[in-house]
Amino acid sequence: MENSNKNEIYDQFLEADKIIKELPIISSKHPDYMYTSKIIDAQKISNTIKDSTLVELNDTKKFDMYST
Repeated sequence: MENSNKNEIYDQFLEADKIIKELPIISSKHPDYMYTSKIIDAQKISNTIKDSTLVELNDTKKFDMYST
């Protein structure tokens, strides 16, 4: 990379740093808003994935049996 390109990029970063310092900080509309989490039943998700995979495998096997 040419030296002039490096200087141009460097100058752009310095200019961006100046602009960032001048930008207003916008606070959230609901400062007391709280995020909560809930328990996820991983076993139920796992079983659903297994069931859908089995259905796909069974459908594939049926298709293969009829296609041969």
